[in-house]
Formats: sequence, structure tokens, C-alpha cells
Amino acid sequence: MKCSKCLMPDTRPGSIFKDGICQACINYENRKNINWETRQKELKELCDQYRGKTEYDCLIAVSGGKDSYFLVHTMKELGMNPLLITVTDSFTHTKAGIHNLRNLIEKFRCNHYQYTINHALFREMTRKDFEETGEPLKYIENFIYKIPIEFAKKFGIPLVIFGENSAYEYGTTDVDVKPELPLVYMSYYYPWSSMEHWELAKKYGFKSLGKEWKREGTIEDFEQIDSVAYMVHLWMKYPKYGFQRVSDIASRSIREGLLTKEKAEELIKEHDHKLDPKALRDFIKFCGYTKKEFFAIVDKFKKYE
Repeated sequence: MKCSKCLMPDTRPGSIFKDGICQACINYENRKNINWETRQKELKELCDQYRGKTEYDCLIAVSGGKDSYFLVHTMKELGMNPLLITVTDSFTHTKAGIHNLRNLIEKFRCNHYQYTINHALFREMTRKDFEETGEPLKYIENFIYKIPIEFAKKFGIPLVIFGENSAYEYGTTDVDVKPELPLVYMSYYYPWSSMEHWELAKKYGFKSLGKEWKREGTIEDFEQIDSVAYMVHLWMKYPKYGFQRVSDIASRSIREGLLTKEKAEELIKEHDHKLDPKALRDFIKFCGYTKKEFFAIVDKFKKYE
């Protein structure tokens, strides 16, 4: 079954559907019942408690993507002095991604730490998770949330700023939980919008992939663009659940009124099954697989063609 509003399939892990409508759409519709001014006032009052009390009064987990620009912009507008931290992978990084992270640091005049996992360990855990669960970046995705919190504790930073509460935004819960310190999800205070963040980021010099890399298996060139092989992790949802990144982007675009259902269906049919060849080459080269070995592992998890 697919959501009657946004086309998201019910094979998504943790999906909740009510009368044919996915929870993500229900949560999105509920935005009109939220007093965002009140919530943003709450965020200001929270910042008032900690502003200037320590060298860095908040820590922001950033990748250099468009959402990172929104987070840093927002906290700087509130008069905060953030320390930025990036947990990076060992794959090839794009020119656009390298530029966007450096530009973010420079434009907002923030200090920045880059946490690099031991490359051998990263390779070992990527192979292990891919072969055992079909989720090759499970290990680093856990680190992306774990390391900033540990880092903040170590340096006595009272607030850790993340982007969206993915469970609520993408419909695996109907509970919009207020952040519990030190962890703050910005999507609780601002209606989360990829397109609005992209428009904001461009004003600060954010670059899309443009002509650098015309990716397959997606329908845009400005989301998740920093790491080449990361696309393989996203694509692995297709053999397991029958959808991947195109469906994710299309469903969000329908909710935001950027795509019609008819156009979204066309794009999903044309692109959702595709695995980008450049991403595949980067992934198997780093992990030490042949293409045959890679697809033999994929076959273990395949439920959809």
C-alpha cells in the first residue's frame, strides 16, 4: 500500500498508516495547529539561559549541507557562539561537499572539529553491517549522533543542536517530543523545509553538485551531496523495501506542494530503482569487493526487483 497523499509505501520500517494516509503526512498537516512563534520564543528563552556562559554555548553537528547552514544561521541570529563538529566517513568526497563545509565555517566564523573514524575500523564496520544487515553505514550513522553529545559533555557545552527529529518528520511516531537537554532538535521549533534551507544556504554561497556529478537514483542535486559512496547506503532500501531516495524526496515534495502526485509517480517509476554507478565504484573500491561480490550480498536481502 502507498500513502494516498504522498505515495510513500507502507514497507518503510516503522510505518504508521491511518485510513490510507501515512503518519508523516498527518504530522505535516498538524503543523498548521502549532504556534511556531511560541515555540521559537521558547528557543530564544532557552538560549538566554546559556548564552555567553561558556566559551562555546552550543555545539552544532554539521555536514556542510543546506540544513547545516540553516542550523548555524539560526543559532548565530540568536546570538549564540557555536562550536561545529563533523563526523566524517572515509569515502571520496565531492568538490561541492568540500567547498560547502569550508564555506560554512568561514562565512559564519565558527571554530570546527572534524572527527574521523579510524579508516581501517570504518572499512571493517561498513563491511560487517553491509553483510549482516544490508545497512552499510549503520555504524557511522550511530556515531553521527553519539559523538557530538560525548564531545559536548567533554567540553562542558550545554546544548547540542541537531536538525530534524526524523522519527516524527518521516512518520514512525505521532509524538512530537520537546527536546530534552542537552539534545535540541531544531525541527521542534521551526517547520522543517528542505527547499527553504536550500534557498537560505545559496545566499551564503552553498553549491549544488551542478555539472560535477549527475547522479542516478535521485531527482535533485543538492541533498546528501558530500560523500560519493553514501548513495549506496540510500539505495539499499530499494532491494529491501521497494523504494529508496527518489520516493523519499518525492513524498516530501508532494507534502510541500512542490510536486503533483502524477509527476511524482513518473519520477519514482523512472528513477527509484537506479543505483548510481559512480557511487557503486567508490563503495566497492573502498570496501574491497568485486561488483559480483557486492550484488551477491545484495541478493541476500532482496525482496523487491
